[in-house]
Amino acid sequence: MGSPISVLILENDSNSVFDIVREMKSNGLSPLYKVVESFGSFETTVLEEDWDAIICSTRKPFYLEISLYLKFLNEKKIDIPVILLSDPEDFQKNLQYMKSGVNDIIDRKTLLRLGEVLERERRELVYRKEKNTTESFLFQSLKEIQLQKFALDQANIVSITDANGIITYVNEAFSKCTGYLVTELLGQNHRILKSQNKTKDEWAKIWENIHKGNVWRGEILNTKKDGNGFWVDTTIVPFIGTDGSVFQYIAIHHDITDRKLAEEQLTHDAFYDNLTGLPNRALYLARIEQKIFTYNIKKDGYPILFCINIDNFKRINHSLGNDAGDKILIIFSQRLKQFSDKEAVITRLGADNFSILLNHLLSIEEAFDYAYRLLEYIGDPIPIGGYEIYLTASCGISAFGLGGKEADVLLRNAEIAMFHAKSQKVGTVAAFNQAMQEKIHFQLEIQNDLKRA
Repeated sequence: MGSPISVLILENDSNSVFDIVREMKSNGLSPLYKVVESFGSFETTVLEEDWDAIICSTRKPFYLEISLYLKFLNEKKIDIPVILLSDPEDFQKNLQYMKSGVNDIIDRKTLLRLGEVLERERRELVYRKEKNTTESFLFQSLKEIQLQKFALDQANIVSITDANGIITYVNEAFSKCTGYLVTELLGQNHRILKSQNKTKDEWAKIWENIHKGNVWRGEILNTKKDGNGFWVDTTIVPFIGTDGSVFQYIAIHHDITDRKLAEEQLTHDAFYDNLTGLPNRALYLARIEQKIFTYNIKKDGYPILFCINIDNFKRINHSLGNDAGDKILIIFSQRLKQFSDKEAVITRLGADNFSILLNHLLSIEEAFDYAYRLLEYIGDPIPIGGYEIYLTASCGISAFGLGGKEADVLLRNAEIAMFHAKSQKVGTVAAFNQAMQEKIHFQLEIQNDLKRA
């Protein structure tokens, strides 16, 4: 029998509910679940059971009610992890909910990581409950210090220092987590862990705060003995003597490295192309905006965009297969990086479309020279499946001012110039001008007129 878990599912698609339950069972879980389809039902149902997690659809009507669920849980002080079930194309839009209290986002189509996320959030929920219980003991009288220390040792990573920050006690969990022997830690201070995310000034403010008797809590990136980093959620509790001064500090740590890595992976997936590792369109537009802002302030670094499309790429995919096509895209992106300087921003816009942002060229003429040299560079044969593939590409250019003064306009016009180049002859370069825009509008009007006719 699988590990029991109680889950509240906010979903009105029976097929989706079936897939969720099946995925939980396939990951060794034995789910006790209930399905609700409205906020009204949620208010009563969430109080009926000690739920381990809430899985919420981001489709209508639930997308419009997510903030209500989070607000309700917050106001009622109900600690239940909330996991969103999202369509891949909505991941970036739903990232804002991570800041509002959502614990994770799962791909609806694959349900990849669902079992892992549920197990992780259940462990952290148990940890939070245990930690709250443990911390309540810490604020009791000093006479109970031995009992408190015993309780801490069983569930947490614990260290104790004197008033000067010298380590006087660590439990075995602390030693195991850091890689240092207990004897190597005693008599040292926490600088031995070489915190990577706190400056000297930040540590000075922390020590000033806890020296006044205030409890501090935060996340710290420490360094193990072997040089690897690890994240801990730390609470530092000062103990005050009869003379009113702090005589020791107890630090309670919880290893959150797995959670941090998951957050980093989620952020990476939202802003980078999974195949090539290049920034995606959303991040690329943000980088363009930064370059435009810098240029407007300093009048230095003239932004020019190049939109590059591989010619006849569909033919390669159809003849050699998608795996070969993916390899070619990876090699193509590597060649773009090899040819460009370190300041260049390169992105994969999608399929076989790429773009480069430069800010060191001074004219359209220089941009044309750069583009033709680039197209020549990427033309070297690529050995794939016993064949040598010779690539050609078409390139469109959009320069700040002539091609627009906003990021999305610049990129759109670079793409228009690229399509114009392809319509003339593959392997050529074209710079955006207003006539191209008028031509597209004219063609669109003809299409609409034909449909109406």
